[in-house]
Amino acid sequence: MASAQQSNPPEPVDPTVLQLDAGEHLVGWLGESVSVQRIKRQHPAIESIQAWDALRQELHEPEQLVAGVGYLVTVREGEQLTWRRPLTPVKSRIQLRRGRNLVTWLGPDDWAIDRVALGIGRALVKAEWEGGEYAPSDSETEAPLPTLKRGTALWVEVSRTVNWLQPAGVMPTITFAGQVPEEVQKLVRRDTADIWDFYADEYGIQPDGAILTLYIATDPDSLVAALEKDGHETSYVPRQWHDSEGWASATGYVVQKSEQWEPDHESNQSRRFGTGTYGRAILAHEFYHSIQQQLSHTEAAEWMVEGDAQWVRARLVLKDTEQANDELKRYRDEVSPDGAVPLNEIEVRPDDATSVYRLGTIASWRLAARSGMSSLVEFWRALRPEPLGPLGRWQTNTPWQQTFVEVFGITVEEFYDEFADWRSDEAPISFRARVVGPDGVGLPYVKITARTEHLLEKDQYYYFEKRTDSKGQFEFRAISGGGVQWGVDLGSCDVYYSSSGAAYRWEEAEVVAASGEEQRELVITLTNNTCVWQVSGVLVDEQGRPLSNVRVLAETDTARVGNETEPDGTFEVTVPVPGSYRISTWLDEEECRVYHREGDTAGLHGQATMVSVSDRDVRGIRFRLADGLCSTKITGRLLGADGEPSLRVEVWASTDDGGIGGRIEADGTFSISVTEGDRYRVGARFDGCTVWYRRGGMTSDRNRATVVRVSDKGVSGIRFQLANGMCEHRISGKLLNADGSPHAGQWVRAAGRPGYGGAHTSADGSFSFAVPGNGSYRLELDFGDCRIELGVRGPTTNQRNLKQFRVSDADVTGIEFVLPEDPASFCD
Repeated sequence: MASAQQSNPPEPVDPTVLQLDAGEHLVGWLGESVSVQRIKRQHPAIESIQAWDALRQELHEPEQLVAGVGYLVTVREGEQLTWRRPLTPVKSRIQLRRGRNLVTWLGPDDWAIDRVALGIGRALVKAEWEGGEYAPSDSETEAPLPTLKRGTALWVEVSRTVNWLQPAGVMPTITFAGQVPEEVQKLVRRDTADIWDFYADEYGIQPDGAILTLYIATDPDSLVAALEKDGHETSYVPRQWHDSEGWASATGYVVQKSEQWEPDHESNQSRRFGTGTYGRAILAHEFYHSIQQQLSHTEAAEWMVEGDAQWVRARLVLKDTEQANDELKRYRDEVSPDGAVPLNEIEVRPDDATSVYRLGTIASWRLAARSGMSSLVEFWRALRPEPLGPLGRWQTNTPWQQTFVEVFGITVEEFYDEFADWRSDEAPISFRARVVGPDGVGLPYVKITARTEHLLEKDQYYYFEKRTDSKGQFEFRAISGGGVQWGVDLGSCDVYYSSSGAAYRWEEAEVVAASGEEQRELVITLTNNTCVWQVSGVLVDEQGRPLSNVRVLAETDTARVGNETEPDGTFEVTVPVPGSYRISTWLDEEECRVYHREGDTAGLHGQATMVSVSDRDVRGIRFRLADGLCSTKITGRLLGADGEPSLRVEVWASTDDGGIGGRIEADGTFSISVTEGDRYRVGARFDGCTVWYRRGGMTSDRNRATVVRVSDKGVSGIRFQLANGMCEHRISGKLLNADGSPHAGQWVRAAGRPGYGGAHTSADGSFSFAVPGNGSYRLELDFGDCRIELGVRGPTTNQRNLKQFRVSDADVTGIEFVLPEDPASFCD
């Protein structure tokens, strides 16, 4: 028998070393400038080095190799060249002249070419490199796009001059002026790096740190000393220090106060910025000004200059914490007709700078909504002066108003009118409502809780409170076009408004659509059984020691209430209506939910003891937790089909006794805290599309999912990655009440042999979610124990009359699901 041939593994490739054969090659340069003659002396095999003169559109022999420039290197016939070049970029900004340019990619390895092109913007005509080419229309193809390696030389053709701020990771010089605490210095460096990554991820660009200095100062005198040492003019500093929180100078530096990162700063104590700090938020704003300045200049309407920076800052802060919603909600409230001056009156900064920032933020949001998020950066990129005349020695400066038309497709005056109309439509609408008892008499001075959908992100809410007057009445205002849910807090027991009867969970509360039409009076009627009976007991650990300040929940399929335990571990929960309740609590920072089991320690949902509440209180419950409960974890990573972390994704682990949800980080890593070692299936929902972990991939069939055996030490390394084509197509439509009005907040599910997908309906009744794959699906939803499905002639419970929706390499849209008159009793 012939012996198997053994092949040696390939030698690892050193990316800094170029191996060039005889002939012409495109070579990129990233490091410090170096003499061409020196390079040719070091490498006699080089016959010539040529650069491209973008003004003359011709090749020439340069004196030096310069970072960001690409070169045509010719190796002599019969020779080979081994050339070690630096791969650490020393700059980020590259100027592209109208026409062809020979430049170097300074950014990270393996960026897809369409993502690279994002940093150039709409001026890109074509890009070519050894082994590939790309035009913007190529991004519309389904085939995977090529990627670039750092140091790749490429021809880039643009329709006008562009400053390309490549994501090269070149950080600014940071100067600490005064006695800045070491902890603050660490936070500043971390935040700068995070913001650099944010701009790369969002816009494909970064400020060029090679021409930027960040000054973090404790006081104006220390700042003046630092600025003067670097040759900057400082006469303005004392006034500017007291008038602003930070600023970005057109001469290439940013200034901020070190106190903005300190824990005792007022804004940091309020936790408005969650895990971030006030300094981090301001830094994102000021670095955006640096981007504006490095792309072109800021000679435009003041509301655009500040509004764009404030809007981008808000997007970064939202990634840190949902608490920023309050700030942005106030911004939107203040743009109502009575709340702010017209937009056209603040082109130049007025005495009241607040309008510039707050009105400008919402105006920038509107521009992004109509023209795409990248359009905001595109405006500043397109504002750059264009060379004119012989050899481009003259210069033309397009007025910002003309650039506005070119980028946003609307004149400034038309946008002012459009924005004014939008503000009028968005004016707060007044709702009148009343809370009454069984006898129909209004209940005085009870607390009302309400929430509105947040203006920025789906499933984000703004909460507020009011109280009824002496007659049980109240009014509240909501932004037109959005949705409002409200209820009454009766003291640790909540009841929510629904036109079909009271609801007992936020999820079941009716979303009342706000419009300019006259609003009817909305009434919640409380009965003699509403929020009367209590469930009480004690929460203890495995040794019987009381656990204080822990929230204990009582829940049925339609109701959920809770209350905190006292110092002695006792709890009292008032339930909204009679029924059978599960008693539970959250552990591990509200990541692991466990349920009361009579005579045993806490378990999963399916193991819970049902507590029946009918016409009297239930007392004496002993809710016992086990040591180490929820300390066992299942960890792994969730990725989309493109290998990138996926947005709008949920993850959980389940047994036959129930499931436990987990936490997902921005990089796709997840952690699920489970109650004990057991056999689990791990599931995930990608934008509504339900899938299960299967070793080596995933499946849409729970029965085919890999059973993960979890010991007390937990399990790590679970990897989900969607297969190509999985969860790619969507089903969307509207859910309507029998009278044609939208039905909001209802979970709509598509089910079929390929699997499941689902989503809650929005304020306008619309739903849209991904499904696992091609095939037939039926639409269904639940009202209590009644499952209603969409039939060929409307809503039905008859399995023979179901309407099938065929997904076949395309989305299914335009579905209209009209509910029966009384959905809750449709199954009776």
